[in-house]
Amino acid sequence: MPTIAIKRHHKLDPKKAKAAAHKVIKDLSARYQLACAWDGDQVSFERPGVSGRMHLGKNEILLDVQLSFLMTPLKSPIERAINEELDRLFGDTA
Repeated sequence: MPTIAIKRHHKLDPKKAKAAAHKVIKDLSARYQLACAWDGDQVSFERPGVSGRMHLGKNEILLDVQLSFLMTPLKSPIERAINEELDRLFGDTA
């Protein structure tokens, strides 16, 4: 299965980081019709052909996405959208 793995460092305080993470998931869930479930600082999401989780750490965000083989052609646009959203809300720390 194709995967997307993103690890980003951030410098936001915990409250602002959590708010930004909620905005990322809200935007991505609307854009890709994802069903999401938060558990503390981790959110799981899925839809047919896509599943994954995002963990919000004190200074980093870990995002893992698994795509079905049918979704392989969309890997690059999905990864680009995720990175753009993370840049917008957490700042480009690359």
